[in-house]
Amino acid sequence: MGDNPSRPIVHSYTDLWEYACCGEPVSVGDEITVRRIIDPGHANKVYGHIVPVDWYVGYHVFDDTEGPVESHPVRVLALWEAHSELGYHAEAGDPPDNGYYAPLPGTGRLTPIETMVTWDEAWDLAFADPRADYTPVEPRGWVMRLEVLDAEG
Repeated sequence: MGDNPSRPIVHSYTDLWEYACCGEPVSVGDEITVRRIIDPGHANKVYGHIVPVDWYVGYHVFDDTEGPVESHPVRVLALWEAHSELGYHAEAGDPPDNGYYAPLPGTGRLTPIETMVTWDEAWDLAFADPRADYTPVEPRGWVMRLEVLDAEG
């Protein structure tokens, strides 16, 4: 655990695309500042059956429904690669190849690691045949157990 038992411990999720754009690899034991987007959104639908996700850590806020962004200094206590099945989704009336892949609820798996891989090692450019669900080998993101250093419990 952390050095101060009165500091909150939270679990966060970061999507692969967020990290690919703007993130740096982190390791267990690192002290970093994270941007917390209040609503963890889809992360709990995919990984919540393993560990409830308290925060979504990212670099982009798309609209006010995601809530305000807060920055917090934290210590990384544990780190997992987050894996899931991906489902192909297309809107009605759109061409079939105009859809997107999204994690399927309840299919999440976590693999404990000490350090994140670099994004180019994690990024999978060889997607399955469009319109087919598939299971990527690469992580879809990361879950971290964080000690919040600027807050008392």
